[in-house]
Amino acid sequence: MAGDGGGGAGGAGRRGSALAQELLLYVCSAGISALVLMFTFRQLDPNRAQAKIAAQRKKEIAKRLGRPYIQTNAYEDVIANDVINPQNIDVTFDSVGGLHHVKQSLHDLVILPLQRPELFAQGKLLRPQKGVLLYGPPGTGKTLLAKAIAKECRAVFINVRIANLMSKWFGDAQKLVTAVFTLAHKLQPAIIFIDEVDSFLGQRRQTEHEAVTNMKTEFMSLWDGFSTDDTARVMVLAATNRPWELDEAILRRLPRHFEIPLPDLVGRTSILNVILRDEDVDEDLDLKEIAALCAGYSGSDLTELCKQAAYLPLHDFLEDERRALVGDGKEPTSQRPLSRADFLRVLSESRPSKDAAFDYLRKRSGSSASLPHLGEDPNTSAAFPSYPYGGSRTPPTAFGAPTPLRLPRNQRSTQICFGCYSRQRWRQRCSRSHSHSHRGCSHREGSSKLCSSNEVGNKCCSHKLGSRKRCTCTHVKGIRALVIALLAMVVLLLVLLLRVLVVVPRVGRMVQ
Repeated sequence: MAGDGGGGAGGAGRRGSALAQELLLYVCSAGISALVLMFTFRQLDPNRAQAKIAAQRKKEIAKRLGRPYIQTNAYEDVIANDVINPQNIDVTFDSVGGLHHVKQSLHDLVILPLQRPELFAQGKLLRPQKGVLLYGPPGTGKTLLAKAIAKECRAVFINVRIANLMSKWFGDAQKLVTAVFTLAHKLQPAIIFIDEVDSFLGQRRQTEHEAVTNMKTEFMSLWDGFSTDDTARVMVLAATNRPWELDEAILRRLPRHFEIPLPDLVGRTSILNVILRDEDVDEDLDLKEIAALCAGYSGSDLTELCKQAAYLPLHDFLEDERRALVGDGKEPTSQRPLSRADFLRVLSESRPSKDAAFDYLRKRSGSSASLPHLGEDPNTSAAFPSYPYGGSRTPPTAFGAPTPLRLPRNQRSTQICFGCYSRQRWRQRCSRSHSHSHRGCSHREGSSKLCSSNEVGNKCCSHKLGSRKRCTCTHVKGIRALVIALLAMVVLLLVLLLRVLVVVPRVGRMVQ
């Protein structure tokens, strides 16, 4: 009896040990399943890399602001990549030449409400501005002013890029737009800056994609909607050189408009003083004289002009070194300063960027006359229809493309080769090499037909049909991630099958 009791106790111990082993195996299989699921979700996460960068940037922002760690979601982590630390901006109002009236107005309307909100807490009329629009010709300093504003008011600067708001997943664009404003409210005072706003918030059209329209609607709703906090120190600052392209609802939400025009003589002199402030120049260099010779130049054009002039002393220094090596002169000890002759030489060889472009346009259109500075020739408006900021509506025929473009009946638009600018003949044979931008090209000479969206699945692919070259396009990368996720799911199913076929029956027998 005692032996039976001992045998029963030993059997119970063995069964308990076996049950513990089976339970341990069950726990291990469940852990492996959880790891496989986590790996699968990580592979399918489109914002995984951006989230890592955003997490590090969030820590830097929290440290700079002296705030506790800010809780954000995955979409706000993506937007955090575009948050710029004002301490890393080296542009102030003193770095912007001219525009004294505009800078004073921006200080009163933008910087002061963010720095001293208590002055604007009385009544409903003294409220911080929710939107400011800077518009004017390219290169006049709109983006530079935005950086200076962020530096002066010491506010968080969120540089919104449309590339970070677009997503291949349905509904993510609206969530990313929401994240822009929620993150700005968490980090206020904050400035949401949109450069080239006409490309993002342009006029809504019937031909526009539904996702883009929904994104614009969400942006406007969060900007000035029912849930908008009037006391929040969050402002939208936009810049564009085509304000007439903006949607009417966007213009209503940008109540204060500031034109940033081409600089006048005083402005050009001030800009040259700022650019050459830390450079080695001749004492007798008259910047006002140089500015008078730069009529029609923008701030960006003046910067490029000074860069070209700065290369001339370097070129002379290298020439003196070469002569010294062959014994034709003394070895130079240092570069000479910038002189009046350097600027005159560069001015004789360069023109404002817009003038050079329109001069090329006139040559392409058949006129051999040189185009003077826009706004100074009374015949310019007759040759080119007037357009804001001295531009014009460029006729497509000037670039060799027929207009209006008439397609033969029952022909697809992808049968036109837009890269070789073939003129009047339909299906003209082309000898140019098609390497990247043609899909469905009807020209057959010299190369085979390139892949189209119907054949590969994405119109960004440019590899020839039948080619075995490894494709690195975005859609192929997505396919790779999907394949990895499917393999992980197969491993998970095998683990679950092992659990069902092996573990569960054995545990059931032990319980019996």
